[in-house]
Amino acid sequence: MKIIGLGVVAALALAGCSMESKTVEQSTAPSAGAAPMSYPVHNMAEYDAAATAADDACYKQHDLERARYVDRTLETANFECAPR
Repeated sequence: MKIIGLGVVAALALAGCSMESKTVEQSTAPSAGAAPMSYPVHNMAEYDAAATAADDACYKQHDLERARYVDRTLETANFECAPR
């Protein structure tokens, strides 16, 4: 069990390091919906928590819609609510 836990921690550490060194360009068309929700993130664990929080907010406040990833900067991740 400890080996699995160490493997998960190592994978998260490597994923966080590799995300900082890569530059990914995405083109996203502006949506007709509400403005994107921004969350402060610095690593993948914070990104996962932000994605969950955005999904919960959309589900509760926007008639059962789900959050959709829009883009990410070094310090924030942006999500918007989208129908299923």
